[in-house]
This record gives sequence, structure tokens and C-alpha cells, in this order.
Amino acid sequence: MHKVQRLWLVAFFWLLGLLAVSAGGSSITFNYDCGIRELTAYDAQFPPASVYDGAAILTANECWHRPAEIRAPFIKFAEFLAADSGAFANYMRQAQTLDVSTAPNTAVFYSGPGNRALAEQFATANGGTTLEMTPGGAWLDQQQLFNTAQSGLTTEQAAQVWSTLSQRFAQGASGNAVGFVNGARAGSIFNTVEYPTLVNNPSIVNVITGGH
Repeated sequence: MHKVQRLWLVAFFWLLGLLAVSAGGSSITFNYDCGIRELTAYDAQFPPASVYDGAAILTANECWHRPAEIRAPFIKFAEFLAADSGAFANYMRQAQTLDVSTAPNTAVFYSGPGNRALAEQFATANGGTTLEMTPGGAWLDQQQLFNTAQSGLTTEQAAQVWSTLSQRFAQGASGNAVGFVNGARAGSIFNTVEYPTLVNNPSIVNVITGGH
């Protein structure tokens, strides 16, 4: 091997090593098309999440109804977005695209002490769906946004993210909707966001509320 060739190889491998160090030694690439469209590669080290366009993030979220082995890379992608410096903006972007769809006559709402358990019991027994039982709601629930040390959000920001997702849940409901809301605060998300959205939703026939 000529001396020039050896020097070129040394320089090449030195450059590779430098790139590995600058990237933190590893990266996560997301290039799954999920049967919808092909995503470009996403590196968890760089560039920052702010460069990822909304279409790509929407595509990732559209994969929530796919099998678990396909969803897994997108779960990591979503977690990467949330962990970026703009955590609130990224969570809000997620809240605007996560899948919270329901079939007609299946949307179940709740607010107030103990009513989540009642709503989930009712939904399970009657083929209904609470927000947290949708793919998008289940993911956001796992993020524990109100654990501010973990999410990087303030309590007010966490409430805003959930309000955005809750509004979309109510907008997508149709037919009869059920609400377990005894004891709900006047300023709760149900009373200030979900119920007004249901009342103005032309696809809603009845909103049945109670607590038992």
C-alpha cells in the first residue's frame, strides 16, 4: 500500500472517530414508512427537534394504530421531541396531531374526584373510550406532564397541553357522549373546554352527564 493511501485511510478513520464523539457516540434513526409515507432519517443527537417539520411528526403519530413493533421507533422519536429544549412547543405539537379518535356513541368523559375510575369501568363494560384509552391519550398520560421535574413543563403548560388534546377528543366525538362529572370544578377542563366543544359539535346527539 502506498504511503499516500495509508495516510488517507488514517485521516478517514480519524474523521469517523471525531464524528462519533461529536454525536455522543450513538444516534437513533427513524426511517419507517409505516405503510403511509417514508420518513427521512432522524438523528437523536442532532439536528435539534425544531428542524423537524410538522408533516414528519404527523406521519409518526399516524403510526399509533399500527402493530407495537412498528410503533416502538416512533415512541422514541416522540420522547426525543419532548426532551428537546422546546418541551412545551413539542408537547403542544404532539397534542395537535395525536390520535384521539372514537367511534360513534363511544366517547366517555370524566372530571372530579374518583370519576376517572368510574368512567373507565363504564367504558370497558360498554365498549366506550375515555381520552386516556385512545392511542394518543394513552401516550400523553404516560408522559406524566404534571410531574414538572420530569416533563420540564409548568403546571399551567401541562394543563394547556391536556386542554388541547381534550378539545380535539370532544371535537371528534359523535352520537351520544357520556360524562362522569359529579363534583367537577367549575374551572375544570370538562366544564371549560370539553363540554362547550361537545355542545357546539354538530355530530353530537346527546351529552349524558352524571357520576354513577
